[in-house]
Amino acid sequence: MVATNQQKAQFDQSVANLSGQIATLRAEQAAALAAEMGTGGHSETGGAITYENLDPSNGQGPQCGGGYPAEYCDAAHDSIVDQWGLYNRECVSYVAYVEQYVYGHQVPNFNGAGNADQWVSTLAADGAAYADGNPTVGAAVYMPIGGVGHMAVVDSVFQSGGQTWIHVSQYNFDEDLSGDYSTMDVLVTPNLQFIHFTS
Repeated sequence: MVATNQQKAQFDQSVANLSGQIATLRAEQAAALAAEMGTGGHSETGGAITYENLDPSNGQGPQCGGGYPAEYCDAAHDSIVDQWGLYNRECVSYVAYVEQYVYGHQVPNFNGAGNADQWVSTLAADGAAYADGNPTVGAAVYMPIGGVGHMAVVDSVFQSGGQTWIHVSQYNFDEDLSGDYSTMDVLVTPNLQFIHFTS
């Protein structure tokens, strides 16, 4: 019985030591993520981005912009399914519109697989697009934030402070801009995926 109690005590001490090591590693991981994000960052489950200059149009009520059609933007958020099988005033609907009508790409119907986190695989399976880490004007950009990610359109690519940034346009960026148009500058980091249409 004494030997069993000693073994249990040793086991409990080992568990406590390992738990301490895990806590230390988690703290180091959080510090590294915070350092990578810098100021003006945005972090949610699934990833992090660093952004600046968020411009929600003029900040007065629901805002349309980016040439997005009035038939979609004037309607209540998520009340219409667009020609790509996506809900209106969502980030993905806006990006599909811009890619097809501004940049002249063939954007297929997503048939129920059009959440932001599904774009890379859905478009690759259709042969409609490929994804990489190279930002270009007119590319769609996938950001791994929130529950299903976020999509925007790259309007320009520029250098600032020795780093590459993109200026994007988008809809429905966060709960404060639910269904609204906005623009912002995003630091290019390895977790962003740039989607380039093939036709």
